[in-house]
Amino acid sequence: MKKKEKVRLIVFTALLIVSLTGMAFSLQRLLHLRPVPVAAHYLRQRTLLSEEDLKTIPLPAACLNEEVITDPEELQGKCVRLNAAVPNGSLFYRSVLEDVSAVPDRSHLRLLEGETSYDLYVSEVRVNPNSLRSGMAVDLYLTVNDPPRSGLLLKGARITGCYSREGEVYENEKKAAIEIFTLAVKEKDVAVLNKALLAGKISVAVSKESYEELSSAELGKDSEIMSLLQ
Repeated sequence: MKKKEKVRLIVFTALLIVSLTGMAFSLQRLLHLRPVPVAAHYLRQRTLLSEEDLKTIPLPAACLNEEVITDPEELQGKCVRLNAAVPNGSLFYRSVLEDVSAVPDRSHLRLLEGETSYDLYVSEVRVNPNSLRSGMAVDLYLTVNDPPRSGLLLKGARITGCYSREGEVYENEKKAAIEIFTLAVKEKDVAVLNKALLAGKISVAVSKESYEELSSAELGKDSEIMSLLQ
């Protein structure tokens, strides 16, 4: 073999080794899996994250950008922003979370075990928005037309926030502009409330001007109206 051909062969072999090494490094980086926190279930707006809301799955590090939160400890003290949600199994993005300390009205985060936040639009129910404020408890009544019937739907639901559609928190001096109010309800009662919104018209009445001891709202189980929602 001529000297020139040997040199070419050596150079080609060296380039091939470098190329294969680079490909192996890139493949190793792509296949490098790291545990990343994701949502263990659907998380509504204003959900204060806890360990029960998280699970970890292995993902390629190369697929994660700076917007993704990869350290579970970084999620401590975070809640889902208003008008946002985290689907089941989704990564946690910085744009949909915020520090609890940055939330103007944090009373809605005072949910008991087994409770969730439930939003009602003023336009969807019979209510005087001037009568609403965060910190009071209300009773919900349902009226249906076929057959004509009315009765207690939910008793003692805590109002945990009053907002505009854009997410602005309204204090008492602005309560005439309330468009959305949030109730603390039991997670297992959400399906019944959704059925009630479709079945008829909900009326809201003040139950307590304020609540000192936290207790969960109860469905009106003795009400005839409940038989239509089972």
